Amino acid sequence: MNQLRTVVNLKTTTIQSATAFISGIGYYHLYIEGQLIDPSRRLDVGWTTYQQRTLYASYDLTKVINTTTGRIGIGIILGQGWYNRQQWEISLGARTVLAEHYGPPRALMQLNIHYVDGSVQSIVTDSSWLGREGEHRFDSVYMGTTMDLRATLPCWSCANFTKSNSLWINASTLPSPVNFTAGGQFSLQTMDPIRIGPNALHVATSGHSGLLAGVQGASLTDSGVLKPISQDFVNGQIFDLGQNFAGWCKLSSLDATKSTIIQLRYAELRYSRGANGIDFAGLYYENLDSIAVMDTVILNGTGNETFEPLFTSHGFRYLL
Repeated sequence: MNQLRTVVNLKTTTIQSATAFISGIGYYHLYIEGQLIDPSRRLDVGWTTYQQRTLYASYDLTKVINTTTGRIGIGIILGQGWYNRQQWEISLGARTVLAEHYGPPRALMQLNIHYVDGSVQSIVTDSSWLGREGEHRFDSVYMGTTMDLRATLPCWSCANFTKSNSLWINASTLPSPVNFTAGGQFSLQTMDPIRIGPNALHVATSGHSGLLAGVQGASLTDSGVLKPISQDFVNGQIFDLGQNFAGWCKLSSLDATKSTIIQLRYAELRYSRGANGIDFAGLYYENLDSIAVMDTVILNGTGNETFEPLFTSHGFRYLL
């Protein structure tokens, strides 16, 4: 299961402070009442040797939690991340080595709510939480994401969520990844998180256009949106984004019939154009070996749909 939820009854007393401490491995997203907490933050927690040190993050939720409703819904989405890398193999000459696989994703969270009357309420992850397989059907650090929007449940992390046929079952209690007997520990993640969009820790882009990283014609806007410098049609529509960078593609305003499949391929290189006006053969994937760098979405057919991979990142300049 990669979607977890619970509902918590709150005191009606005013909250003084609320802090969540969470470790979700490989990756996680935290939701309160349908709201993604710190939405520009991605690919948490950081990669470590999990037996020796597993990281956790903290969030100030004082302004997020509303006690007037009497209860709140909490949700967690989990991704494989570096905790489960069995989705591809590493080839070393004639010998093939299976990539590390620690086990299924898991989450550990404690939410401490301090009330003005001096009382404290602590909410922790345990087997009373409910879980299911959400719309994320596959995710890999390198190989991309498959998302089935037909499985989307609106406001699944809200307290008033009710859908009797959505197949939620009690979550399983799994062992800690940390080997405490060998001196392992949980540690607060103190490094700056990976962020996206205009809130990302970018070098200022104001006035930058025309020449980026030695590539003539690229244009990077102040909001961090990189505009394609050219488009070609070779086995599909190819976008040249003008520079090689790390990230992914978000698709918005998707409008197609239910079960329509859309696939995105990413590449750092493309074949050169041939002589005498012969077009190039497409994108260059040989450097990827057996890794299929692809994001796939299956549409629900409701119109105006959005697809954005959550738990993967690609190095690319060209998008097919």
